[in-house]
Amino acid sequence: MDERQGVILAGQLSGNAPAGPGYLAWLASRGFRQQQFITSGLVVDVADSGIDNGTTIPGHAGLYVSGNTGLASRVAYARLEGTPNTSSTLAGCDGHGPLTGHIIGGYNDRATGFPHQDSAGYRYGLGIAPFVRLGSSVIFDPVDWTMPDFEDMFSRAYSDGARISCDSWGGVENGIYDADAQTFDALVRDVQPAGSAVPAAGNQGMVFVMPAGNGGSSAQTISSPGTAKNVITVGAAENVRSLASDQGGGNAAGTDGCGFGDPAADNANEIAVYSSRGPCTDGRGKPELVAPGTHVTGGVPQAPTPLDTGMALACYDASWICALPGGGSAGNVSNFFPLGQQWYSTGSGTSHATAAAAGGAALVWQYFANRGWGVPSPAMMKAYLMNSTRYLTGTNANDTLWSSAQGMGMVDLDRAFDGTPRLLRDQQGVDTFTNSGTSRSFTGAVCKAYLPVRITLSWTDAPGSTAGNAYKNDLNLSVKADGKTYLGNVFTGAFSTTGGVADVRNNVESVFLPPGTTGLVEITVTAFNINSDGVPNVPPTLDQDFALVAYNLAAVNISAINKVSATNYATRLLSMTNTQYRLEFTRNLATNPVLWTPIVTNAGTGGEITLIDSGNGMDPKRYYRVVQP
Repeated sequence: MDERQGVILAGQLSGNAPAGPGYLAWLASRGFRQQQFITSGLVVDVADSGIDNGTTIPGHAGLYVSGNTGLASRVAYARLEGTPNTSSTLAGCDGHGPLTGHIIGGYNDRATGFPHQDSAGYRYGLGIAPFVRLGSSVIFDPVDWTMPDFEDMFSRAYSDGARISCDSWGGVENGIYDADAQTFDALVRDVQPAGSAVPAAGNQGMVFVMPAGNGGSSAQTISSPGTAKNVITVGAAENVRSLASDQGGGNAAGTDGCGFGDPAADNANEIAVYSSRGPCTDGRGKPELVAPGTHVTGGVPQAPTPLDTGMALACYDASWICALPGGGSAGNVSNFFPLGQQWYSTGSGTSHATAAAAGGAALVWQYFANRGWGVPSPAMMKAYLMNSTRYLTGTNANDTLWSSAQGMGMVDLDRAFDGTPRLLRDQQGVDTFTNSGTSRSFTGAVCKAYLPVRITLSWTDAPGSTAGNAYKNDLNLSVKADGKTYLGNVFTGAFSTTGGVADVRNNVESVFLPPGTTGLVEITVTAFNINSDGVPNVPPTLDQDFALVAYNLAAVNISAINKVSATNYATRLLSMTNTQYRLEFTRNLATNPVLWTPIVTNAGTGGEITLIDSGNGMDPKRYYRVVQP
């Protein structure tokens, strides 16, 4: 990628453009370091053409630790999956795999100026997660499809450390849920099933990030397998980069080899005109989110001992990326951007937006590890990314969420890593539903009234039918705040609104409330219809777990009131750090106003506290509440 794309995803904007270089410094300010990724061993699988020369010792310095070929390579594996075609190669001669790999994890802090920086100081080839290891699963060798066995391929990738897979490819753009989508819905939950190349007992989850497609602005143009329920499907917003001749491009209009000029890459709040739109044919929302995808730059596969201006592999022809007008054949100077060097090229498409989102997912995964939150499930990863988005207001956006163009918005890593408290629950056994009609409730206290409150529920649904509706188990999200009730996915513009009906189609539901929400917020997850095996390999056969992210809420848990003796009542309160709460009770909710009597004031610093309320033994029932004085 280029640093401009990273700065946009980091939310560092000035109007409609990135605010300035400094993405590596921004990552450091959020606590990310190379050693953390070495310790965790995280690998992002790149299912594409090869990402460099087809080996784990790449030619491009950007695929090494700190961009230094004298340090360790960050390519974990490179292998062909499926059946090789004529003239098969693991090298990324077509340019697509290399561009994808560098957008995810390329590193560049090399000398200032040409050929590694543009005129404003933004670095070419600096990836979203420039510390992560990459695995190359070659399924285009380099142009023809190798017909891989998905279960075999991804079970091997998981065995080699991959927990995220970037799949910047797709089929027909018609919004249909087909057999490939069905397969990926199963693999998200268990990527090492029985019968695969590397089977394992239980469930091994994998995050799959896939493009919406380049089918344009008509409805129902999402490509399969991006139509799958459990994957993260990514549309394209605009990057902000000029390819004009004075910036190293081939013409004054800044047109790339796909015909997109500078006006298609000049506003970080606009949706790219080519980005496919939802919904799916059964009404499910797609895409989930968007990332910059136009005029994105990234690395080119390098020959041994490249020159100061780079030296591409002799086979490199840029035939599957845009490059510059006139490119697309080996040895052509227009295969590169900027002109006059061979380290980098450029492309436009949802493939490149998908790679950026996959890099963002790698940072989220590592963020959980850094904070000791455990390994996030694919459902949690989807919920966290969708919960953290930035609403776009430009052309083809400024609409109501869940949007068929922007999904739930732009990936926003600034919000994702801003340190605001979150209530998180990730596929906990006690939360698993085994019957329809049951529910789980959670209470949170608003931490900062000047920030929004955002709640997202996600679950990994069982594979659906390829005929008719693909959705199976149905959970519903309901949120009570400031005396109002909000249902999941009932929005007007960027925020939730009261009324509406429960969503029966989508396996992600959100409630976004604007700044100004205060006090306690009650979240209820209801199992409206449990009809399928949402948690395979674990009894019973009808069940469903979920992941929940509640931004700007700290957990407050009041257990059921237990009459522990003739005179004593007991309750529990889980207090929020550095916040004072008061427990109150009343005997009668029918009075106007209700008379509440304080029992105890607690200024604790977290943890579960048992409170004993000494009553007179005569009260048939007491009603309790927690308030912030």
